[in-house]
Amino acid sequence: MALTQIFANQAQSTLAGAITPSSLTANLSPGTGALFPSPGANQYFTMIFNDAATGLIYEEVWVTNVTGDTITMIRGQEGSTALNWTAGDIAFNGWTAGSANNLVQASQAQSNAFVYAADTGGAANVYAIALTPSMQTGIDGAIVYFKPAHTNTGASTLTVNAGTSYSLLGSAHSSLQGGEVFANGFAAAEFNSTLGAYVLLYCTGGSQQVAAASASNQAVRFGQVSGVVGQSRNLNMNVGTASATATLTADEIVVETALGGLRYCLGSFNQSINLATTGAGGMDTGSAPTSGYVAIYAIYNPTGNTRALMAVNASSTAAPSIYGGSNMPAGYTASALVSVWPTTSGGLLGLANQTDRVIETQAITALNTTTQYSSYTSVSTGTSIPFNARTIFGTLAIGSAGTSGGTINIASTANGVGSVTFSQNTTSGGATPFLLSLQAARTFFINNVSAQGGATFSVSISSYAF
Repeated sequence: MALTQIFANQAQSTLAGAITPSSLTANLSPGTGALFPSPGANQYFTMIFNDAATGLIYEEVWVTNVTGDTITMIRGQEGSTALNWTAGDIAFNGWTAGSANNLVQASQAQSNAFVYAADTGGAANVYAIALTPSMQTGIDGAIVYFKPAHTNTGASTLTVNAGTSYSLLGSAHSSLQGGEVFANGFAAAEFNSTLGAYVLLYCTGGSQQVAAASASNQAVRFGQVSGVVGQSRNLNMNVGTASATATLTADEIVVETALGGLRYCLGSFNQSINLATTGAGGMDTGSAPTSGYVAIYAIYNPTGNTRALMAVNASSTAAPSIYGGSNMPAGYTASALVSVWPTTSGGLLGLANQTDRVIETQAITALNTTTQYSSYTSVSTGTSIPFNARTIFGTLAIGSAGTSGGTINIASTANGVGSVTFSQNTTSGGATPFLLSLQAARTFFINNVSAQGGATFSVSISSYAF
């Protein structure tokens, strides 16, 4: 470890007794020990022994402790040799070449020569530096600077002069996650004894860890940035003729690595999907379903800053908000569900228009019956809508019914919540539009009545929101 050199003015004495080359302590003339510096932990002063007989023989030692008139020393320093000395030989705190070399030169200060070194750890997440002179580790507030050889991929350590390997934490005192230490950047780390770790103050080119913001003028963590996965502005997609391909555009789309995970806002989104291919821009795997539905995801590769669309078979189950399959293309880590589109009997994208999260299709009859239900009865939409549909738009109709009309009620639940009522009092029939949220996938509830009987009741769906 590096020791700190200390000095005293005109500190001189003589040896009170003889010492040999192996002696590590010596006694000074009575009462003279107080003339010399008093080294503390990791401190020393240089003492020079000079023979009284000729004045031509010298030895430099480092004194690390003075107790009364007794010194503790490290012998034969600065190229000198440990010798035999006799009582009366001179002992003084003198200026040496070693003392002068300990002075910091301007060029050394300007280059951080004593606290900077290139990383020799040899691998990502394991950083090591060797400072010259060697630096004591584990001292609060000690800052070291280094040039990393590798970008970290997760929790990391820092070792100085082959000493203890300490954790390298971020500025928020949490383990590093990856990308905070950047290869060939310049990093600074400060030791914190309370944490028992080095804290990465910064690394040029790397991401900066910050604590969770708690006030308006504080920096926010990535996970605190506002936005909901799948949220978009002015999203649009149109298929006028059944096709394997289509283009989806949006001013912005929010994608995430996981629910509550890292969030990215993709601006000026303009990507195409082709159900005849697989991978980025196509199906995640396999062929497109026939007479079913595909969930379409916006996917994002943050390393390459690339984005694409990818489709998934969503005919038999609701698709999650974030892609949950095992076929995400390499490098793509974030996604968001942006569409659930009908497919034709040939596995093509069916005729439809999408604006934001509303998809308009050709009207499909979900119910056509003369049966009367005196209480709310569940009705399955079947394949009229996808499992992801949360709201449906359409038409309630009552057909011709002899001398009188009838009444039809459609609701979200069996107890009539969210009900929409249509009554027709003439024999000619009629229709009205409705908007209804679904509490159960592909299910709504109706009750209906016709005074004379024989009326035809129908529900058609022309659009859905997911």
